[in-house]
Amino acid sequence: MQKKQKILITIVVGVILVAAGLWINGTLSNDSADLALPPDMKEVSITLYNQEEEISTDSFEVMNDTTLMEIMKDNYEMDVSDEGFVLAIDGYEQSKDDGLYWVFEANEEMVEVSTEDFVPENGDDVVWLLKTF
Repeated sequence: MQKKQKILITIVVGVILVAAGLWINGTLSNDSADLALPPDMKEVSITLYNQEEEISTDSFEVMNDTTLMEIMKDNYEMDVSDEGFVLAIDGYEQSKDDGLYWVFEANEEMVEVSTEDFVPENGDDVVWLLKTF
């Protein structure tokens, strides 16, 4: 009788360990299906540089029709001219006297439209540069 109990206990403990292992694996997995964005959302990465120094890098999940200016105003302290030019981001100001201006690029290419007209695509990497001209 005692041998049957040991075998039964061993089987029960084994089943519990297997179930726990499967549960832990399921909750800790990085299944891409679990991480997928809804169809009306996109992810955009934004990096800020003050000349050669990286200030910050962030990723944002936003609606598909969100412009770069909307993303920036929602997530950074922005100073923008009446004409739509970015004058400062998070306290980093451009300076006409020093020839220092904010410019941006997407996926390592200069963008030829304003931030108010530019709608990044899912996965775009936007880089803001405060640089001398």
